Amino acid sequence: MKSLKHIFIKHTVPTVLVFGVLFLGTYLYFLPKTQAVYTISSTPDNINISANGGIYAIAVAPDGSAYIGGSFTSINGVTRNRIAHINSDGTLDASWDPNLNNTVYALAMNSTDDTVYIGGDFTSVGGLTRNRLAHIFSDGSVNSNFNPNIGAGVNAPAVLSLALTPDGNTLYVGGGFTTVAGSARNKVVAFNTSDGTVKTNWLPVPNALVTSIVISNDGNTIYLGGGFTGVSGLPRSRLASVNTSDGTLTSWNPNANLRVLSLALSSSGNTLYVGGWFTAIGGIARNYIAEINLSDNGTLTSWNPIANNYVYTLKTNDNIIYAGGSFTSIGGQTRNRVAAINTSDGLSTDWNPSLSAVVYSSTIDSVRKRLYLGGDFNIT
Repeated sequence: MKSLKHIFIKHTVPTVLVFGVLFLGTYLYFLPKTQAVYTISSTPDNINISANGGIYAIAVAPDGSAYIGGSFTSINGVTRNRIAHINSDGTLDASWDPNLNNTVYALAMNSTDDTVYIGGDFTSVGGLTRNRLAHIFSDGSVNSNFNPNIGAGVNAPAVLSLALTPDGNTLYVGGGFTTVAGSARNKVVAFNTSDGTVKTNWLPVPNALVTSIVISNDGNTIYLGGGFTGVSGLPRSRLASVNTSDGTLTSWNPNANLRVLSLALSSSGNTLYVGGWFTAIGGIARNYIAEINLSDNGTLTSWNPIANNYVYTLKTNDNIIYAGGSFTSIGGQTRNRVAAINTSDGLSTDWNPSLSAVVYSSTIDSVRKRLYLGGDFNIT
């Protein structure tokens, strides 16, 4: 298995943002009580990064730096309202400061031009009106040509998930909203990134919250996860897939019994890993994590790790899937809130950081082989 570095971002009370490094194998670097921040090297450096609020989203730039979004209003005592850019050496980017007036829940990096899309409950970015969705350039300025105007969420955050096509031309957005630019758009919508206009011919209609969106490897299908029980008038329980061409529903229908929170394609693109609150898929027991075939109507595979509590985030790397959540065991083995699971048999690897509290978000820097995690944990 390839060596994979692990970088952790956490939110505690009092709130402290921490980057730490774990190396696969026998060596584990622990964060000391001084809340030191470790740079990516064999010898940790002490760099203090502190935030005064929650961190809910992470996106990695091509240069190895990270964008973080949440409810915070300062980093290291420096004003940073709900979004910040952390340099690859762990220092705060002193010049990048878009300044939002409310919480960020989702980020999507456009690696073709080093810009970032942000979603949440904000209505202002850099003093400009941007309702719940915006596009930020690498210098921290707002794209004046991208202003979709998403309405407020209904009993939920307005924007919770973003998925950008590899060519950067289309942005899919999911959440709790019911309007876009004053017109009805229920929980999911697609935008042209060139000008922020809605793709009007793409119109699936989930009846409740969309929390996760994944684009198939061939670009022909969009997979949705959330709290919905129907899409476009047809039964679809918490999982659905629609065509990218027109948003029509496919026959794929796995049927989860409770909310889905995270989706991740397998390396082959032939199956989909699913995490959430559910305890059954298609009437078959699957505790909080499952693998579903994409080549048929959504049947389960035999892969069954059995988490003992919620799974909030999933990311794949080669033959390993990394799971984060509130669980404390996988397959009967102690794994506190984060685990590395073999895709072949569903068994946990020996990698076992043991985190003290819930993990909500994750992302992988495939170039530098780093795993980023966000949550409420300490490294124990």
